[in-house]
Amino acid sequence: MKKMIECRVCNDDGLCKNSPSNKDYEKNNEDCWLGTDLYDCMDYNDKYIEKRPTGSWMVDWMKRLKEEPKEPYESDFVKWSKTNSRETLKSE
Repeated sequence: MKKMIECRVCNDDGLCKNSPSNKDYEKNNEDCWLGTDLYDCMDYNDKYIEKRPTGSWMVDWMKRLKEEPKEPYESDFVKWSKTNSRETLKSE
C-alpha cells in the first residue's frame, strides 16, 4: 500500500476539505476544475489554527496588494554595480 504524505497544516485530521481523510473528499473532487486545493488548506488554517473567520487570509492578501512600498529596495549589488558601471568609470 502506498503511504500518503501527511499534511503539515491539518495533519490529515479530516476537517480540511483538501485532506483525503475528509468524509466528503471524493465528492469535493469530482470536478477536476472546482476540486479542492491549497486555498482550502488556508481556510482550515484560518478557522481551526488562527481562530479567524474563513477567508481572512485572502482579505489580508488583498490589503497587502494595495499597500505602497515604503521605499524602493536597492540591494548592495545594485549599489555596487551603479558605482562600477562603464559610464561611471568612463567619466572619472
